[in-house]
Amino acid sequence: MSSQEIEEATTAIRSHIVDFLTGLDNQMDEPRLSEIVEADGTLQSKNLGQTPERCVEDALIWPILETLGYEYTPRPYYPVGDSDEQPDFRIDNLSETVIGENKSVNNFETA
Repeated sequence: MSSQEIEEATTAIRSHIVDFLTGLDNQMDEPRLSEIVEADGTLQSKNLGQTPERCVEDALIWPILETLGYEYTPRPYYPVGDSDEQPDFRIDNLSETVIGENKSVNNFETA
């Protein structure tokens, strides 16, 4: 990537983050954005009208992956031994296998 492409991607990612936070603030029934961002508050489905993980995926993860030029498959089949667990996404346009796990805001320790 050239320095101009990096700068453009950085600007776009910042915009995605601002849009995410603005949308989050507008979407919540009770204003809790500062509690979530600045403290240990967590998103809850009852405040969003959808699952927190899905909210983060649609408003933040997918736009950032697209900005960076990654092609992805949400919830791909990816066998992991005897477990039925599946990753949240797989990057499809890299030479190495890359899988990802999405979590809602302030729930990263479980990832």
